[in-house]
Amino acid sequence: MRRRTWSAMWPLLLLLGCAGATHQPSAVRVQGQSRDIRRIAGTWRGEFYSQTGRVGTLFFDLQATSETAYGDATFDRAIPTQACTDMTRPPETSEVRVPVVLKFGALTTAEGSIGGWFKPYRDPDLSCWMDTWFEGHLRGDTLSGSFFSRRTDTDTVRIGSWWAARLP
Repeated sequence: MRRRTWSAMWPLLLLLGCAGATHQPSAVRVQGQSRDIRRIAGTWRGEFYSQTGRVGTLFFDLQATSETAYGDATFDRAIPTQACTDMTRPPETSEVRVPVVLKFGALTTAEGSIGGWFKPYRDPDLSCWMDTWFEGHLRGDTLSGSFFSRRTDTDTVRIGSWWAARLP
C-alpha cells in the first residue's frame, strides 16, 4: 500500500519541484541609441492581460551602463490533480499552479518607444507553438503598450495589453 501511495504522488511532487525551482531571467541584447537605452534603464515589474483572460507578470532589469536586459514574462497554468481520499467518498480534485515562462528574443528602444518579441513557446492550453511580439511607450516611470500573439501555423492574432513600472 505504501509503495502505491508514493507512486501515485510522484507526478505531483515532480510538478511542485519544478514550480519551486529557482528561475534565472533570460538575457537579451537591447538595440538602440545609448541615450534611448539610458531612458529605459532600471528594474521594471508589471502585468499583462490578454483578450482571452490570461493574466501574467512581467519583469526586466536593464543597467544604464549595459546593452543587455534580463527578464521575462510569466503566467500560471492550472493543472488539475486528484487528492488521496477515503475510498468510501468521491475523489477530491484540486489544482497545482505551474509557471509558464516566456523569454525575450529581441528588445529595441528608440525615442521613448519600446518593442520586441518573445522566443516561440508552446502554449499549454492550445497545445501549439506561439509567436508573441509587443510594442509600448515610456511615460514618466511607466511603460505600457500592446502585445500580439498568434499560433505559428495561422494568421489569427490575439491582442492584449501590458504595463510595467520602474522600481525605485
